[in-house]
Amino acid sequence: MRKLYGILGLLLLIAAPMGYAAEDDNQIRDAMIKESVRNFVGSCGCPFHYRNDGKLCGVKSAYDLSNGTMPLCYRIDITVEMIEEYRARKDRPSSAVVK
Repeated sequence: MRKLYGILGLLLLIAAPMGYAAEDDNQIRDAMIKESVRNFVGSCGCPFHYRNDGKLCGVKSAYDLSNGTMPLCYRIDITVEMIEEYRARKDRPSSAVVK
């Protein structure tokens, strides 16, 4: 029985950091989506946004029209590579010079 508890404890120690990494990745995905939507020019970036007349954008959104100005709307849109680039960009010190 002690051996079983030891194995379970070891598995928890190994698996715990994986859960935190996934959570951090999802936090980054959410931040990237917010940034993308904030920088989108127009009123109908994502399908879940509302048009000026109060109706959902749906299939008339830039996301669904794929006309080259597609914002990031969903977590699934963001690849691991994009997350790594985001982390690298955020970890770099600012090049701005303050006088």
